[in-house]
Amino acid sequence: MKKLWLLPVLHVTFACLAFFSGYIIIVAKNLVSPLLPYISDGGAYPPESGVFGQFLNIAAAILGIVVYVRYQQLEIFYNYNKTEDLWKKFNITLLIIGWLSSFGMSIVANFQEYSVPMMHIIGAMLSFFGGILYVWGHIFLTIKKKPKLTPKWLFILRIILGILSLIFLIFHLITQWTFVFVEKDSNGLYPTLPSFDKFEEYPKDSPFYARHLVTTFSEWILVLSLEAHFFSYSFELKDFMANIITVEYRGITTNTNDRFDIRTNKIIRRQSDIFISNVLESF
Repeated sequence: MKKLWLLPVLHVTFACLAFFSGYIIIVAKNLVSPLLPYISDGGAYPPESGVFGQFLNIAAAILGIVVYVRYQQLEIFYNYNKTEDLWKKFNITLLIIGWLSSFGMSIVANFQEYSVPMMHIIGAMLSFFGGILYVWGHIFLTIKKKPKLTPKWLFILRIILGILSLIFLIFHLITQWTFVFVEKDSNGLYPTLPSFDKFEEYPKDSPFYARHLVTTFSEWILVLSLEAHFFSYSFELKDFMANIITVEYRGITTNTNDRFDIRTNKIIRRQSDIFISNVLESF
């Protein structure tokens, strides 16, 4: 495969299709306010959950491939077989973390936030924390290893994206699980968090309105900054290619342990005997 750089592009394309298709559908149906609902709200209920889940599952699968290709890319470029074993183990660790992140994305796609909330939260945390660790792991590798696979401008961009994703992950978690940005009542107490039949949404005069906006805004910036980082891998992959898995016919084993080509009724004595032009033309 010569156009490996397309893999990160495809991943980001399908991920954004999941995020924005779900958003457009629930806003068009007047289910939520257009002012930034949770990303997962776009996949909470059918039929939009099917669209959201399908696109996100494809994105998760491609991300798993991207992570493996990135692992192989570093393995080849730095020739880890002839360098310190520490870096080889670090690269394998990043591979596992990347796969956990893609697995978490698949969990988010298949377990809706209101139907199976605990599994949805586990998937989101795997995806978020795995993505952050993966991003910063590669930034650390770029700092330490020479020659530089990543140009300086791209390295700076990734640091900015990494800082953004880390800051907004912290904001998202703090506002999600605490009452920060919530005004106390006249008695100095926090108001009771309301319950919802479907989507979590607050009127502008609600004491939870600002908190909710900060939480959802942080989630969108976090996710999009991670996706931008994955997209940036396409720049380096343009200088690499991969050999796709091939299937070849080896012939059947005879009693004398020879290999026999039943298409030509001949013994296969060397590799080149398998690829006979007149045999291929007969199919």
